[in-house]
Amino acid sequence: MVKAKVTIVDREIGADSRMVLERQMKLEHVSPSAVKGFDRIAYSHQDVTTAIISAIADAGISTASVANMFGLGFHRIARATSLSQAR
Repeated sequence: MVKAKVTIVDREIGADSRMVLERQMKLEHVSPSAVKGFDRIAYSHQDVTTAIISAIADAGISTASVANMFGLGFHRIARATSLSQAR
């Protein structure tokens, strides 16, 4: 994300999707301030896809089913079971 200079839309604090992103960023030693759009908040998976379709963001954390519903690409970074086990 940082190297590609991608603009993202993030989920609200406490959302599982946001926790997945923050965990991945921590593993890769990426500071939130290095990610363009990290402070741009979406309150649902559909809001994430709407931001991407509207060109407000290039990427965001959502589910495969919502991405597919809107015809967007999807790259898995975690499985739902791995997230619940990480808590």
